[in-house]
Amino acid sequence: MAPIGSTLAIRLVHLDAHVTIVDAMIPFLGGNEFNIAPIRDNPLLRINISNIYDRESMEHLVKDKDHIFHLASQVSHVLGQTDPLPDIHYNILGTTTLLEACKKNNPSVKILYTGTRGQYGPAMRNPIPEEASLSPLGLHEITKVAAEQILAQYHKRHGIKSILTRLTNIYGPRAQMKSDKYCVVNWFIRQALENQTITLHGGGNYKRDFLFVEDCVGDLLQLAEK
Repeated sequence: MAPIGSTLAIRLVHLDAHVTIVDAMIPFLGGNEFNIAPIRDNPLLRINISNIYDRESMEHLVKDKDHIFHLASQVSHVLGQTDPLPDIHYNILGTTTLLEACKKNNPSVKILYTGTRGQYGPAMRNPIPEEASLSPLGLHEITKVAAEQILAQYHKRHGIKSILTRLTNIYGPRAQMKSDKYCVVNWFIRQALENQTITLHGGGNYKRDFLFVEDCVGDLLQLAEK
């Protein structure tokens, strides 16, 4: 129920799709039931509070699904530098658990995976071309690359279809504003609302590419249709 997932769920329900949200509601990662208020009571929506590396839950939840939007992840580069285990648990073990469940109970499903622009490493130019070589910034980004490779292996060996995306600086409604560790634009907005000085690192010389959450979700839905 973080910003991308909640926006995606709302769009899908409005398209009359049956939607199951799976969220571990881990503190500080943006999960918030308020984010799905517009569809909370819609009969097309089902909510399951569970962890992606819970094998029993995944084996049950993947059944009879046409598409799985794999957004579950530890998403903080900063946390990955101080505590590597959440990255390994969610990004590697979680992805493998999900794929094992699909192999067993739904091998025809299509998975759309959301990676990160940080997998490319320091930006030489913006936007970064898809074919640019990978040079992950830290353990967080390394585990996202590993998850992609695991998905590719299951596609090759077991025929489980997957589409890999690498997202960059998503902003917009429902993004968390409690911390500066996850979202640049929304943190700036909080600082502005509280009449704080907006903090720019690197003397304001860094260049970033940003993607509005509604545009991001629109792209994911187009990929699901292809």
